[in-house]
Parts: sequence; C-alpha cells; structure tokens
Amino acid sequence: MSSELFREIVAQYVTGLADKERELQDFRAKSADYIAFLEAEIESDRQRVKRLQEEIENENGSVEVPRPSLPTALAKNVPPFDEVTAPTRKSEKQSPMIREAAKKILSDAGGVAMMQNEIRVRMEELGYEIISDDANDLIKVALKRSKEFEHIPGKGWTLAR
Repeated sequence: MSSELFREIVAQYVTGLADKERELQDFRAKSADYIAFLEAEIESDRQRVKRLQEEIENENGSVEVPRPSLPTALAKNVPPFDEVTAPTRKSEKQSPMIREAAKKILSDAGGVAMMQNEIRVRMEELGYEIISDDANDLIKVALKRSKEFEHIPGKGWTLAR
C-alpha cells in the first residue's frame, strides 16, 4: 500500500473521529438541557401536588387524593351516554362523533377526497377530540363501518355517492 493512500485513509479516520466527537458534544449539551427541563418540570409538579394535598387536607382533614369519577363522554361533541346505544368496543364509543364530524368536513371539502390524517387535523381545528393512541386508525374504522363514506385507495375518503 502506498504511503499516500495510507495517509488519506488515516486522514478520513481523523475526520470521522472529529465528527463523532462533535456529535457526542452536541448530544451531551442537548441531553443536559433536557435533563434541566425535566428536573424543573418535576419540581413544578411536586409543588403543585403539595399545594393540592394541602388544599384537600384543609378541606377534609385528609391527605388522600380522591379518585376522579369516570367520564361519561370520552370526547367533546359526543352525545350523552343515554342517547347512544351501549357500545361493545372502545372505538364504537367515539364512532358516531367521528362520522358526524367527518360528514361535515368532507361536505365542506366539496367532494375532494381527504386522507385520515387530514380529517383528524381538521377535526382538531373544529374542536373535536379523539381519545386514542392511534386516532387515524379510529377514523378509518369509524368511516369503514358506515355506508355514508367511500374510500378511494391512495386518495382518501369522500362522502358516498
């Protein structure tokens, strides 16, 4: 191997090493910032919990935090439970609200197909809230189960003709 080629290889290693060292420094700085942020947030939460416990203690004489009651509606704009038949699946609890919102959104779109993500974003803009780890999938399930909607592969959802 020629000494020139060997020097070039070593120079590339030196450059790569320097890049990794800079990357490590950047990561350390970012992680230090994030750690400081989390520590401040945790301290703020501790103070909030302490204030709330003091409020409860002053009110009842007990530090035990009461359990919140379960919500009767999982999202905004969902009809009260007694107006809806008892759902058998979690997704069905929100499906009527999702279909109602999607109908309005797609109607306003004037026949243009919209992807689930676009529908979700528009729902959020209108104040609807979907409680789910995968809201897009919940929208897909709700629309798929209704004859009022049509899916066009690669384009999205429209109102059925």
